[in-house]
Amino acid sequence: MRYPYDTLGVPKDADKKTIKRAYRKKSRQLHPDVNPDRNTHDEMAAVNDAYALLTDEGRKSRFDRTGETRRTNTEEEDARLLVVAQFQQALTKATQLDEMPFGNP
Repeated sequence: MRYPYDTLGVPKDADKKTIKRAYRKKSRQLHPDVNPDRNTHDEMAAVNDAYALLTDEGRKSRFDRTGETRRTNTEEEDARLLVVAQFQQALTKATQLDEMPFGNP
């Protein structure tokens, strides 16, 4: 990921209002209805990623301290992912049981 402040063209001490204004300006410039250039897709993705990072206080703070851009899961997200994984395992086992022969039909 490119440096998010440079991507949006804002200083490191920019407030949320300035970040949002810069994001909207860049989004309008790069929107496919306004800019027919197909190469803007990657740039628009970078703008979206930069905005997502800079508007999430936890991620922004971590980035400012460490340069880390990766999003980490909250405990609630981890619990949800665990439930989904357990459900998928149960579904797989149920499907396997349905395929097992249990005698003559």
